[in-house]
Amino acid sequence: TQGATTSAGSGVVIETPKGPRILTNAHCIEHHVFVEVRRYGNAQKFVAQVEAVGHECDLALLNLEDPEFFSGITPLPLGPLPNLGDDASVCGFPIGGERLSITNGVISRIEVICYAHSQRQLLGVQLDAAINSGNSGGPVLSKEKVVGIAFQALDEAEQIGYMIAAPVIQHFLEDAQNGAYRGFPSLGINTQSLESSAHRAHLQLPGKSRRGIIITQVAYEGS
Repeated sequence: TQGATTSAGSGVVIETPKGPRILTNAHCIEHHVFVEVRRYGNAQKFVAQVEAVGHECDLALLNLEDPEFFSGITPLPLGPLPNLGDDASVCGFPIGGERLSITNGVISRIEVICYAHSQRQLLGVQLDAAINSGNSGGPVLSKEKVVGIAFQALDEAEQIGYMIAAPVIQHFLEDAQNGAYRGFPSLGINTQSLESSAHRAHLQLPGKSRRGIIITQVAYEGS
């Protein structure tokens, strides 16, 4: 009952064993029927095909039949997981716009977070550079290498954005090059930490250690 809609995001050209490709967010091309890409500083639009998509890690890889798009482009190299306190720059096109936007910040936290697109718990990196709608899919650069892909921000706070961590990007790209994309494995269980002394006593666990977990649910037909 709803008509067609459009959305826009950012992306970065990287080198793969199959040639140059555009890396962006999966939520930028979700439910797509037609994808076009445009280089910075060039008004011409090129038709792109979605070569691989990982909704759980919110990443997508785009390919173009017309090699002219990549003419004169030097793909950006992928870097390692940055360290806390490292400087980082977020590049993209927030809230649309015709000119490239670059915001600077520092890496402030590295931990497993909930990806809003899939609700999966994967490694993410928090930084204090401004990330807004339209930045999605844009590269986060540190020491002239892509160390992450901007993909979400915290609405309840100011200057708190998140990027997909480099190890997650590497896993996605390696899996995509092996043929059928299989995604990220899941153990198939729900757990609860055993920090409460009353809970541990109820379970008749010895000692006063607050370590350990209890399995509360096992997925049907899980591993």
